[in-house]
Amino acid sequence: MRSLGPTPARIDPEWPYQIALPDDLCTGQSFALIREFCGARGLAPNGRQVQAIWPDHKYENWRLHACLLLVPTFDVAQRICRS
Repeated sequence: MRSLGPTPARIDPEWPYQIALPDDLCTGQSFALIREFCGARGLAPNGRQVQAIWPDHKYENWRLHACLLLVPTFDVAQRICRS
């Protein structure tokens, strides 16, 4: 099923302040907390799975999260994260 939100090609340059969390920490109650955090600030949570390949050739699955802001600036992101 295709998401109705912005594509990663649009999110990456327009919302550069994203956070990567280990994929196994983004399920169940933890995902509910992420959704609640964004919702309390009037943001729309958006996530996608990415794979990290470390210098020792270890692969890890991560979930890249961007709480989509109407005005994606560093100042706005700092203010929201402080609240």
